[in-house]
Amino acid sequence: NTAENFNEGVYENVVYDQNLSAVTLVGNQTLGIYTSKIFDGGTVVNWNNLTFSGSQGLVFEVRNCSDATCSNSSFASATLNNLNLTGQYFQYKVTFDSSLAGANETLSLSSVSIGTSEISAPVQTSVSISEPSGTKNSATGISLTFNVVGENLACNYDVLDASDDAVIISNTSISGCANLSF
Repeated sequence: NTAENFNEGVYENVVYDQNLSAVTLVGNQTLGIYTSKIFDGGTVVNWNNLTFSGSQGLVFEVRNCSDATCSNSSFASATLNNLNLTGQYFQYKVTFDSSLAGANETLSLSSVSIGTSEISAPVQTSVSISEPSGTKNSATGISLTFNVVGENLACNYDVLDASDDAVIISNTSISGCANLSF
């Protein structure tokens, strides 16, 4: 939101106007482009949203990149409040088109903010079952012994008849994912 910050980008027929504290079209130009610096998330991050203060007639395009020069990515239009991009690097481009402005409106861009969030590490989940094993000749007192690893798990079981795969007990919840007998 300052000349120093905006000057890290590239101006084409636009300039940072100290009097307005904003990027505006140069002189009698009717079309201009401001391309931001390349932002580095430090690691792969979610680029969530872009908010700005300025004229409503501005057209934004964005790109996220896997290299620091963004040579592997092209700009594309986006929904600014839901960018839904993932990468280490990010850049935006703004088109100033006076044909999109209202009468006597000076197109201007005074600030831009980009929202990011860290990518959650995947939670490892596993289950190992030690009982029941083998053939059971009883329909009661069968141990269900298992070990689960993970977070916020819900455990359920089904009992099938081995002779015809008919469901005998369906989708029964296991309280606290604890071993039991049925």
